[in-house]
Amino acid sequence: MQSWEWGEFQKSIGNKIFRLWIEDDGELMSAITLIKKKLLCGKSYLYWPQFNYQLPITNYQLNSKFKDQKFEIIDLLFNEIQKIAKNENAIFLRFEPQFGFQSKIENRLPAETFVQEGKSSIVKTFDVQPSKTLILNLDKSEEDMLKAMRQKTRYNIRLSEKKGVKIREANVNEFDKFWELIKKTSKRDGFRLHDKMYYQKMLEPAMVKLFLAEYKNNTVAANIMVFFGDTVTYLHGASSTEHRNIMAPYILQWHCIKLAKKLGYRYYDFYGIDDKKWPGVTRFKNGFNGDKIEHPGTFDLIFNKKLYLVYEIMRKLKRFFH
Repeated sequence: MQSWEWGEFQKSIGNKIFRLWIEDDGELMSAITLIKKKLLCGKSYLYWPQFNYQLPITNYQLNSKFKDQKFEIIDLLFNEIQKIAKNENAIFLRFEPQFGFQSKIENRLPAETFVQEGKSSIVKTFDVQPSKTLILNLDKSEEDMLKAMRQKTRYNIRLSEKKGVKIREANVNEFDKFWELIKKTSKRDGFRLHDKMYYQKMLEPAMVKLFLAEYKNNTVAANIMVFFGDTVTYLHGASSTEHRNIMAPYILQWHCIKLAKKLGYRYYDFYGIDDKKWPGVTRFKNGFNGDKIEHPGTFDLIFNKKLYLVYEIMRKLKRFFH
């Protein structure tokens, strides 16, 4: 979500974006993307999605001098963010710091590194992107990955194979197959959808691909996958209530995992688990095994406390009535 392509996608659905970067003697030290989200009465907020707390410093691990200048870099970035916020009538910045896969997670955020005391305040808020996820390391062989899965998951994959479920990458004219499936999935599992154009535009970048599972000439499951960096991410999934006994989502997921490994990616991100919010989906994903990762979550850096309070009341009312 900090990639150039994701920024272009946000522009295509009508959002204004801001790209900031810091250079030192022509060498890139940091690069970030911000998204402007419109609110009522000409107000807005800025959204800084999913960045590694050790990086917004792009070459952090490659150049030791960047480590020494980490706090200076962050100060520079947030000074620029506050200028943009003033120009865009933004009442807060919403941001999602993340940690690398190899680090031990501590559920804290050192607020003093972002703003000077007394000028602004930072509060924890509802997650926008999932803060808990499951990461499968693709260094293992296919045989070892299968052995590590839950027995029921292995059984369902083999059942789908025996039933003759076929997996293929969809072409640009087959979007409606996904759209019909995800509408049914949304109604069945009780989650909110973006509008149709959002998903159509999302599939335009080359790094985003749609895969379909078919059975007896019917599309029974679909996945939207993102191929970026060293990771393949399972971003959206949908399945039909018909032919549920053939367990098509299992073989579809396994196909995508094998493809990611074949193409040389290191990780497979199941993108979001939560036993309370999504018990069925979480149980499904956990069956494939992997490392459970928890990021600090979503935070708001408040620029206007009075307007932010009004926004929070309206937001909670909207969530309650939904």
